Amino acid sequence: MKWNSDLEFFINSAIDNLSEGIVIYNKLEKDILFNNAKAIDILKIKTEKSANINNIIKSKLSGILEEYEKSFQDLFFECYLDKKKPKNNNIKVTIFSSIFKDILIIKLTNVNEDFDNENSLESISFLLKQNHKIVIIINDKSVIEFVNHTFLDTFDFTKEEILGSNILTYISRHSEFQNIRIWKTITEGLVWKGEIKTAKKNNEEIYLFASIIPIKIDKVIEKFVIIADDITKQKQADLKLIEAEKKRNIILNVLPDTILVINNNGYITEYKSEIHQKIFIKENIIGKKISEVDLPIDFCKKILNALKFTIKSQKIKQFNYEYKNKEKHYECRLIALNDKEVVCIIRDITKRVIAENILKNREKSYKSMVDNFPSGLLIHKKNRLFYANKIALKYLGCKNLNQLRKYNIFDLIPEELREKSKNRNKKALEGKNVSFMEFPIRNISDNKYYLFETKPVLFDYYGEKVCQIVMRDLSVQKRLITQTLRAEMAEKLNVELQKEMQIRNNIELSLKNSLKEKEELIKEIHHRVKNNMQVMTSILNLQANFIEDESVKQIFEESQNRIKSMALVHENIYSNKSLTKIDFERYIVSLTDNLLRSYEINDGNIEIKLKINNFYLPVTLAVPCGLIINEIISLSIKRFFVEISKKFIIFVEAILINNEVQIFISDNGQPINDKKILTNPKTLGFQLVNALIDQLNGSIQLESKKQNKFSIFFNI
Repeated sequence: MKWNSDLEFFINSAIDNLSEGIVIYNKLEKDILFNNAKAIDILKIKTEKSANINNIIKSKLSGILEEYEKSFQDLFFECYLDKKKPKNNNIKVTIFSSIFKDILIIKLTNVNEDFDNENSLESISFLLKQNHKIVIIINDKSVIEFVNHTFLDTFDFTKEEILGSNILTYISRHSEFQNIRIWKTITEGLVWKGEIKTAKKNNEEIYLFASIIPIKIDKVIEKFVIIADDITKQKQADLKLIEAEKKRNIILNVLPDTILVINNNGYITEYKSEIHQKIFIKENIIGKKISEVDLPIDFCKKILNALKFTIKSQKIKQFNYEYKNKEKHYECRLIALNDKEVVCIIRDITKRVIAENILKNREKSYKSMVDNFPSGLLIHKKNRLFYANKIALKYLGCKNLNQLRKYNIFDLIPEELREKSKNRNKKALEGKNVSFMEFPIRNISDNKYYLFETKPVLFDYYGEKVCQIVMRDLSVQKRLITQTLRAEMAEKLNVELQKEMQIRNNIELSLKNSLKEKEELIKEIHHRVKNNMQVMTSILNLQANFIEDESVKQIFEESQNRIKSMALVHENIYSNKSLTKIDFERYIVSLTDNLLRSYEINDGNIEIKLKINNFYLPVTLAVPCGLIINEIISLSIKRFFVEISKKFIIFVEAILINNEVQIFISDNGQPINDKKILTNPKTLGFQLVNALIDQLNGSIQLESKKQNKFSIFFNI
């Protein structure tokens, strides 16, 4: 690799004069780049003109370099040149890495020699590694002999301007005492470290943090190496921070608040309290948990909950707290400083809360008084309406204030009277008394004008002078007169009405008695009809006992069931309050129980499951509906006797939807094969069903796939 002129100058002026042997080696190219005279002397190499010094040095150090590569040591490696010799009569080899990727610095030291400047090579190696730092080499006369590019870039000087000049011209801006202390330290062979305030070429201030290292050659200090960092930005930031801290302390001391800084674990890291806020104990609470200070438990919980929210969301959290049965009121505000700390500001707002409550109560009382004022009240500011009480809203036909606020006061007054109204308002705002005057005012809802007595009055609205208009409905007086006359007439008619009411009461009592007698009579008729039907079923039963033909006997039984289904309707009528309709659920329960008894089924092999909505059916529809249900359930029971091998279940469901009665009757028996059982019935029962469906103006359907299901629909 090639070296730049700065590095050559540095090596020539610094390395050649060292009391240690120095070899600079390129491990990539495996070549010696530089070596000083001391290295040749230590390695005892003869310097004939024909001798290749670099190759001789590589040959002598080859074993050491191989061992270094195997050790994988990047920063520092130390060993002895000849392992066979004792250490006290040997050459110590120390290998350093540098800021250049492939460059090694090899130091050679005779162990038996005593060196005062043991740290000199380490210092120079350190310099080579600090390419980002400002590096200056001066002699013992303070004359600058070397600067690196970082110095030139920082101070805006050229190399020609700076080399050979006195360092004190550029660096020293400290007091004389400070200069004496620096030079006393370094001339004694010690390293000095500290801040130096200086300036660039354009006199712009700059701050450095510098180390001044004395370099000894043959025990005499001949050079000084200055290594510095530009800390101007950091220093300026620190100064701004100090200034901000001063301002913060001034602000904090002025604010009448208790201020806490709390970390995310609930510990107090800073604290400032006002004397009058006696919610904390007086002792130092920094380092304690918020729950360990003299605060109510519920207040602590609120602060901790707000703390979690503030740290997570980085938003301000505010809440109010009532202390000691509302004797004290505090406002607590938490502000995130970072993701680990928040500022908690606690302010006593007792006086403010009391004042607000008093104001609210006054406003509430005033608003209640105004809203219930017997006259209409309108308030407008710069002719724009913004308030009206309940009576005024009613007069103007408005539903709410928002509807009214769209209007200008003069939009509600006829055009020919607007100028007159403006003059009256102007006088009122000047504090003059204005009398009541009849004015037509427009009703917003019907767009008609109604006559009112109005009077503008000066009104103080939160310190601002506005105009308030009082409205009195003229029709109210007229209505009062009319109502008075009506009351007098009503009083005269009251006696006659009382007499008439007595006569009507007597007639009503007579009608009630008559109606009750008729209801009893109708119930008796239904009872007798039911009894007569029972007599008929009994006669049919007696007659069936003399019949040996089972098919004829079955016909008699079916007739009995039909008569019973009709009798149940009449039984429901006389046993209920209503004479015109029956409880359908109760009727179906009675009907199915009767059918099971009539077929003498009591072994549990047939089960009838009912799902009937609670509704009433008119008497005129109950009889045909009951007969239809009787026929369909009878058909299912008859089929049971054919399929007696399994338990037979009959489902009956009835619902009323929008005045439509829907009845569904199904069973788990074998499907009915006769698809024309409804359209072309061969039995009397289904001929009767068709006739009864027509009577109901309804419809009936049959589904017989997995189960047999009859669906009946008719309207009430």
